[in-house]
Parts: sequence; structure tokens; C-alpha cells
Amino acid sequence: MSSDWEYWVEQQEEAQQFAALANHNPSCRSIGYWLNGMENEIWNWYPGHRAYGWMRRLHKDLQIGSHCFLAKNIYPASEREMLHISKHQPLRVMNEIVYEVTGHEGAARYDVIVLPQQDLVRLEQAAKKMVIAAKDMKEEHFAEMLGEMVISIKEEKTIKTWVFHREI
Repeated sequence: MSSDWEYWVEQQEEAQQFAALANHNPSCRSIGYWLNGMENEIWNWYPGHRAYGWMRRLHKDLQIGSHCFLAKNIYPASEREMLHISKHQPLRVMNEIVYEVTGHEGAARYDVIVLPQQDLVRLEQAAKKMVIAAKDMKEEHFAEMLGEMVISIKEEKTIKTWVFHREI
């Protein structure tokens, strides 16, 4: 590939990132994952308030995912040196992404779950059950969110372990 083409592609990616930041609605929450250093949002919603515990519920109650945790910030590992992070800050690095882990819901911005590829069947079953059992709009949204996670996993079969993050 020519360097002009690579430059053009890089400029297009930066333009998309800038547009997403410029159009960001502070009341909008998203769920996404990182792939090749780029954040991919797969679903958005407007909860009206902070909604805790959905990933923990998925992990603890439904036995889906290898683990879950709360995070203050998420960023590519390549940016770690540019950011001034305390050496005492608990960090978790997965798939070249750094997660600033916290145990306090009030300090958390993200609800994170780690899903191995083999959890796809259980996740799909949980999504279908949630659609049927949803009693309110929050549960309907959670069922839709699970459905979007299933679609993403099916589309990217090469990824062995998924790390989804949901804005709180």
C-alpha cells in the first residue's frame, strides 16, 4: 500500500472519531468493545440515570463470562505512557486495552465483562429469555443489549475472548 493511501485511511478514522466525540450526548450510554486499538460501539440507550449491576447480574446470576469488574477509565495500552496514572491505581490489561479498576460504584464509569467465545450459546439463550421475561423498559433494554453482544460475537469469530464495556 502506498503511504498516501495509509495516510488517507488514518485521516478517515480520525474524522470518524472526532465526529463521534462532537456528537456525543452526555445522557446517552453505550456498550462496546475494543478491537485493534479502536473502540466499537454496538448499542446506545438513554437510561435517565446511572444503572449499576447489569454485567455483574449477567456474570453472577446467569453464570456467563469468566469475570466482571467496574472501571473508572478505559484506554489503549499505547496511551498509558502519555497519561499520568498513579502507580497505586489498580489496572487490568486485556487485549492491549488498559482498564482502571475500581471497587466503588460511585467512582465507576464502566461496567465490564469478559466473555470467552464458548459463552456465546449461554449468552444467546439468556438474551432470548430476557426478551420474554422483561417486566419493564430497563429489562427490555438489557435484553436488546445482550442481543447486540451476541451479534458482535457471531460476526467476529476470530476473537477468542471478548471484553465488553457498558457505560454506567
